[in-house]
Amino acid sequence: YVLVNYSTLIRNSQRHRINKTFIIEMLNFIQICLIFLSFLCIFASKIFAENNEKYHPFVKVGNKYYFINGELKMNWFESSEYCRSLGGDLANIESDAEFLALQNYIIARDINSR
Repeated sequence: YVLVNYSTLIRNSQRHRINKTFIIEMLNFIQICLIFLSFLCIFASKIFAENNEKYHPFVKVGNKYYFINGELKMNWFESSEYCRSLGGDLANIESDAEFLALQNYIIARDINSR
C-alpha cells in the first residue's frame, strides 16, 4: 500500500513536472511571438509612412488617391489645370462605393466646398 502511494506520488510529480515544463515552453513561445509581432508592426508602420510620403498631398480613400481641399475656390477649368500641375486629374467616380467612400471622408473631416 505504501509502495502504491509512493508510485502514485511519483507519477503525479512527473505529470506536474511535464505540465510545468510545457507551460514554461509555451510562455517562451508566446514571448518570441510577441517580439516578432512588435518588429512586424514597426516594419509595417514604416512602410505605411513611406507610402504616405510618396503620395503627398494626395490621400488614399478606398482604392484610389485624391487631392481634397475645401480651401481653394476654382472653377472646373482651373481645378483641372491645378490637378494636372500636381500630376493628377479631376476625379472620375466609377462606382457607388467610390462615391460613398469619398462622401464619408469629406463629411468626417468637415470639408466644405466654397
